[in-house]
Amino acid sequence: MTEKRALRKLIRQQIAEGLWENEDLSNIPQHLQDFADFASKSVALYQADPQEISLIDFFVESQILLPRFSPESKLYDFSLWSGELNELQKGPYDILEPKLCRELPAIDFCFIPALAFDRRGNRLGRGGGFYDRLLAKYSIGVKVGVCYDFQLIGEVPKEDHDFTMDFILSPSGLLKCDRKN
Repeated sequence: MTEKRALRKLIRQQIAEGLWENEDLSNIPQHLQDFADFASKSVALYQADPQEISLIDFFVESQILLPRFSPESKLYDFSLWSGELNELQKGPYDILEPKLCRELPAIDFCFIPALAFDRRGNRLGRGGGFYDRLLAKYSIGVKVGVCYDFQLIGEVPKEDHDFTMDFILSPSGLLKCDRKN
C-alpha cells in the first residue's frame, strides 16, 4: 500500500469515528476576517460534505465560484454562482454545483478541502486528482487549504503534479505555509 493510500485510510477512519464533530468552528469567521477583506473579490469555494468545513455563508459580498462538472471534458471547471439555491443542481457525485457555466473573473482566493494537509501546504486529496486538474487550469492569487485540526498532519507525500497551498485554515487559526522546511 502506498504511503498516500495508507494516510487516506487513516484519515477516513478518523472521520468515520467523528473526530471532526468535536472541533469548535466558532472562530472561523474571525480567522477569515483577520485574513483579508473578501468584499468584491472572486472567491472559489466548494460545496462541503457533512464532514467538511463549509465556508459559503461567510462570502455573501464576494463573487463566488464553485466547481462544476463538464460532461464534455469529463473534468471540473469553476463557474460563477449568484448565491441562489435554485441555481444549483446535483452533479455526478451528488454534490451541488451551478446549473450554468458562466464566464469567470480572475480568481483572487481559492479555498480547497482535503483529507489532510501538512505545514508546508502539501495536500492529501481523496485520490482522484480532481482538484489538481482543476487548479492547473486557472491563475489563482491565494490558495487556502481548509481542514479540521486533526487533519493537519506532520507530512503529506508530494508528487510533481500536486499543488501546494499558501495558507491552511483550521478551527485553531490561519497558518502561513512554510515551504522551506
